[in-house]
Amino acid sequence: MEEYKKKGTVHSIVKKQKVRINNLQLKLNDMLDEVERLTARLDVFDKCAANFRTNRDFPSAKVIEEMRQNIRELQRKIRQFKNFNALSMT
Repeated sequence: MEEYKKKGTVHSIVKKQKVRINNLQLKLNDMLDEVERLTARLDVFDKCAANFRTNRDFPSAKVIEEMRQNIRELQRKIRQFKNFNALSMT
């Protein structure tokens, strides 16, 4: 009976961890979608800015570069998170 309780406990812990990992993967996928959306948006801004540099309503080259850096940093953090997740799964 005691052995069964131990197995049940281990099983429930593993099940909870799988649920937690699945939730993290869903969040990660959402983050990846957001990064892709931001990247596409940045490309549009970049094209508009190239065509309308004289119009002050469009972002400057500096603002666009800052946006690119922010997106690259997000992508780097997501890759680190994915790598950490992959290591924790093994």
